[in-house]
Amino acid sequence: MSGSYHYTLGERTYRFDSLAEVMAKATPARSGDRLAGVIADSAEERVVAQMVLAELPLKLFLEDLLVPYEDDEITRLIVDSHDREAFETISHFTVGDLRNWLLSDEASDEVLERLRPGITPEMAAAVCKVMQPGSDSRCTQMPRDQRFSQYDRSARPSVDTVAAQSSNR
Repeated sequence: MSGSYHYTLGERTYRFDSLAEVMAKATPARSGDRLAGVIADSAEERVVAQMVLAELPLKLFLEDLLVPYEDDEITRLIVDSHDREAFETISHFTVGDLRNWLLSDEASDEVLERLRPGITPEMAAAVCKVMQPGSDSRCTQMPRDQRFSQYDRSARPSVDTVAAQSSNR
């Protein structure tokens, strides 16, 4: 379900051609992103991208993958291990709804632990992009080993490392 996203602010209509573009432009400018040409053209465009992102349903992140399933092992791992039963509780949420819920008292440690397998890293990243500075402290207080560690690329040996170990035997 790839498509474009529009938002009109005053006299200007902003258009984002993909979910990946919305995600990229909702992120504060970084030098690497600038070099890659994926940053918002202005602070206003970044805020508009954040507003668009906040209105997107979480289900979209399961339908419109940022990296094609066929092209990426990590994407396949995320999709194949996604717990739809855990996700069901929040499946009707938008990114903004999840952000608001995470900041509420309803988001207890026990509930978060049950939901964790249903929230993909892309959903979590989207929520972080729509957080106000300082409001994300509750979310970042979750211990590292509970935050999507099963998808952490740095915790996996690279293909080259595995090949090198095999050839040394």
